[in-house]
Amino acid sequence: MTARVLFSIILKVLGILFIKDILFSIPEFVFFISYYITAEYGGFGAIALFVLSIGSYILAAYGLIFKTYWLIDKLKLEDGLGADPVSLNMHRSTVLSISVIVIAL
Repeated sequence: MTARVLFSIILKVLGILFIKDILFSIPEFVFFISYYITAEYGGFGAIALFVLSIGSYILAAYGLIFKTYWLIDKLKLEDGLGADPVSLNMHRSTVLSISVIVIAL
């Protein structure tokens, strides 16, 4: 596994975590919209800010998942590492523990 592939995996996992955050915020968004629609005062600014923040999360998740190699090139993540393969000698239980921790986030 080269450094480029390792960085690609890490960035894609971060993108999946962003998608998880987006999915968890959908019920909050629905409640938020229903509250400000029934309120006496206009909550357009708050709703616009919420939509803007969700939009930035969606854009970041899209970039991390689908434009991974472009991000690696632009951020110069693999500069100075060379093309040597990275060896990860881990036991299966360690890999399982790491995946459980990442999923629990």
